[in-house]
Amino acid sequence: MNTKDWKKTKEIHWSDERNQDFNELGLKRNGIPSGFKYKHTSKVYWFFSHLLYYGLAKWVIGIYVYLHGIRCKNKAVFKKLKGKGAFIYANHVAISDAFKYHIVLHKRVNVIGYSDALSIPVGGKIAVLLGLIPLPLKEDRDNFHKMTDAISYYVKEKNHYVVIFPEAHIWPYYTEIRNWPNNSMIYPSLMMAPIVPAVTVWVKRKLRKKPRQLVVFGEPIYPKEGESITFNKDYLHQECIAQMKQIAKSYKQVEYVKYIKDE
Repeated sequence: MNTKDWKKTKEIHWSDERNQDFNELGLKRNGIPSGFKYKHTSKVYWFFSHLLYYGLAKWVIGIYVYLHGIRCKNKAVFKKLKGKGAFIYANHVAISDAFKYHIVLHKRVNVIGYSDALSIPVGGKIAVLLGLIPLPLKEDRDNFHKMTDAISYYVKEKNHYVVIFPEAHIWPYYTEIRNWPNNSMIYPSLMMAPIVPAVTVWVKRKLRKKPRQLVVFGEPIYPKEGESITFNKDYLHQECIAQMKQIAKSYKQVEYVKYIKDE
């Protein structure tokens, strides 16, 4: 479906919840460039990364988040992590998902996402400096290993939060949780790291028809000690998706775009 079509009709017809993408930007998805570096340990890199984030990006993103009415709820659950790194599993319903968690958490985060942004000459480099971890193509095993090693470093040694969108594709203004696979649970299962569910719900705004985003965090979930990676992948997946669906149902959401399943 053409992006302009659903913007005019406020209707989206779908048939495959795991593979259809209604991304508004339409960027080109390539492989990872040769020599791309996932793991950054250099003090020089972090100096310029922090300078860019705290000197410019935080203020620009903060103004965007404020003007668009994006707020969060239940952020206090992160105190339970006691400063340790964690994975945040979030639904994917807006372009702003890629950067809003920096502001709603008041903390720098890493975001695992498709390599689309790398196709932007300058913007791609900025996105990486701000924490983008681009996914390699499925057949690129070498970069998958490098990416996993970098994620482990950021979570276990740097105590960062890593945001994952397990639904993979953007469905603008969608109010339910799609049934995503457990593949992405490999990371917390390998690293024995906690996960925190996060759901963007669409709530009514005063004086405007278009709803605003409210990011609601669930309770931390920990992998089971002594269990296999396979067990923990299934366990974390079941617990996380159950929390996310419960959060989505507990709010009276505004159906700004109507989703219609095609037979």
